[in-house]
Amino acid sequence: GETAAVSGLPAGAKATVTQTGDHGGACWSVNHETDAGDIASGQITELGFVNTYKLDPTTLAAGSIKGSKTLTGRDWQQGELFTFQIAADGANPDAPMPNLATVTVTNPNTGEYKDGQTIPFEFGAIEYRAPGTYQYVVTEQTGSKPGLQYSGAQYIVTVTVRDNNNGTMTATAVLTNTCNDNKEHIDDKPADSADF
Repeated sequence: GETAAVSGLPAGAKATVTQTGDHGGACWSVNHETDAGDIASGQITELGFVNTYKLDPTTLAAGSIKGSKTLTGRDWQQGELFTFQIAADGANPDAPMPNLATVTVTNPNTGEYKDGQTIPFEFGAIEYRAPGTYQYVVTEQTGSKPGLQYSGAQYIVTVTVRDNNNGTMTATAVLTNTCNDNKEHIDDKPADSADF
């Protein structure tokens, strides 16, 4: 912190210090604007202020983390569904999460999804209250339908939350493909979408 000293005040005097202005900016607050004390002979009277920098939460918009499902070899069956999940990486198990950690893609009862058709999905918004780097893993949940091979692909989402130094933050997401559909590790490959 910073200090300022005033000497030569007579014993018995009363001192009052007031912090004026915007206390550092719109994102700063002070525990009190005025502090007062008595001046005693041979002693130091300290009048203190604590300024606090506060960040507003920021939100990674819904759809910033997205993916798709493609079924090959046959058309989708009526009511057939596939579920995808996002989980906090082990390095940050307490990372903020979207309201729903799973998304399910379901073929309408009219059976309109066809062989080779790409069906998109997206995860919801995530709110962040502190700057930092947050990582997530996106995968397809393995089902039990006979004769159907579920994707073993894996994607890593890295969300970077930056302090803009004005009380606000900005969140951006980058997607990387780390395993293919056969669950084989591949060199990290940048991706726009988690495609299964």
